[in-house]
Amino acid sequence: MSGGILDGIRVLDLCSGASGRCGAMLLADQGAEVIRIHPMPGATVAAGSPTLDRNKKSVTLDLSTPDGMDGIRTLLGSAGVFVNDLPPGRLQALQLDDDTLAALNPRLVHAHLPATDDDMPDSGPMLAFGVMAALREAEATGKGQRVDIAAPASPETPGALAFSAHAARAPQAPPPPGHDTDTYLSEMPALPMTDTEKRALRDAMGTFATGVTIVTTLQADGTPRGFTANSFTSVSLDPPLLLVCIAKTAHSCDTFCAAPHFAVNVLSEDQKAVSNLFASRDPDKFEKCDWRGGAAGMPVIDGALAGIVCTRERLIDAGDHVILLGRVIDFGARRAAPLGYFKGNYFTFGLEEELVSAASQAGPVKIGALLARGRQLLLSVSADGVIGVPSADTPRQSLPALKKHLEKLRIKARLDFLYAVYQDSSSGHHGIYYHGTAEGYTPPGHKFFDLDEIPLSKLPSAAERSMLTRYCEEFRHGSFGIYLGDETTGTVRHYAAPDDV
Repeated sequence: MSGGILDGIRVLDLCSGASGRCGAMLLADQGAEVIRIHPMPGATVAAGSPTLDRNKKSVTLDLSTPDGMDGIRTLLGSAGVFVNDLPPGRLQALQLDDDTLAALNPRLVHAHLPATDDDMPDSGPMLAFGVMAALREAEATGKGQRVDIAAPASPETPGALAFSAHAARAPQAPPPPGHDTDTYLSEMPALPMTDTEKRALRDAMGTFATGVTIVTTLQADGTPRGFTANSFTSVSLDPPLLLVCIAKTAHSCDTFCAAPHFAVNVLSEDQKAVSNLFASRDPDKFEKCDWRGGAAGMPVIDGALAGIVCTRERLIDAGDHVILLGRVIDFGARRAAPLGYFKGNYFTFGLEEELVSAASQAGPVKIGALLARGRQLLLSVSADGVIGVPSADTPRQSLPALKKHLEKLRIKARLDFLYAVYQDSSSGHHGIYYHGTAEGYTPPGHKFFDLDEIPLSKLPSAAERSMLTRYCEEFRHGSFGIYLGDETTGTVRHYAAPDDV
């Protein structure tokens, strides 16, 4: 991050002593936004110590007035850290005690030093360490705490550091050299996941159906950047927060981690091509789609269901991804059908019911399923050897009828997505077929065929022969699509899995 490791952390410095000001300065040196508060109008930095306010901002507030107190409460509401060396009685009188601060800002880290720090010349670094330790816990729990820097009991002992949420560990005698060698070097290291296990885990996580988004931002030179993501989640309404995950290996990861703003564009059902574009490595993504500049200049994709612009709240390390947590500053939405994503493929909500209804009015409908078991496909086999794709066995075809038929056959089947819709001009039938998986034994009148051994000549339907030929080819390439057309001509809309998330 270009602003320093503490970029994005706001610190209020209400210290008059050198130790507190030094500790706050160390935080400012590492990128924190440290605001030095001078409690009296027109106050100046004490002579001889201007460097203690290095890299800080300066605000003058008269805390004896209602306006001054309103000002500091406003700043505290958005701060991550409050550093002060005011006497406890003074904090109580200003209504800046721990309970009041926690109610005002639950995430606030309140770092306090004694009012007199003449005997604590080295407590500035200790203060900075205590603040960063408390910030680490606030990041994980969302709760702040008080950090106290106590004066040393004697000149020979260091000052004490105390956290309100955790008691310090009781001191233990140093162990003999090598005392814990066997404990740590005899541990069995965790075995890394195999590629097969990773694929299985990805498939399992892919069973959670999501929408699809395009996340956008601007480079420092104003160049737009973006990637396709379904790892998007609404986090909070008060304050308004959301998150999105980006792979550390993504080309734009560093850009998004450094950018102060980003936008999330929720895609509609007719934006598959845009989704595929931003999932690719195409360097000219923004020249091939329509977009406009939104709040903070963030690219907003035309036609999206929603465009949500955020400031970067903070970054969270998460294994091979980085979590971008954003605070919403602007948004807009429209009514339309969303683009869905399930098990590495797109789907459209409600499309199947509309197709069945439309096809039923146009003529007879056949609804079936391509059920895979590994590289095998389940097909029906008649007594004379004629094969076919399993389909509903009722006069009135429907998706529930197909599922009921598969249940009667005692097939453990799971339908994943719509695979083909076509019209068979030779029979006048419309075909609607789903892709799915099957487990268990082979039901009577059926057989699992290896994809290389399917006797296509024994399928009487030219449309089904064409569909199975396409299925075998797509299986080899690992990319499926939906077919729309008749038994001889049509189009296949292939699905592309986002590679940036």
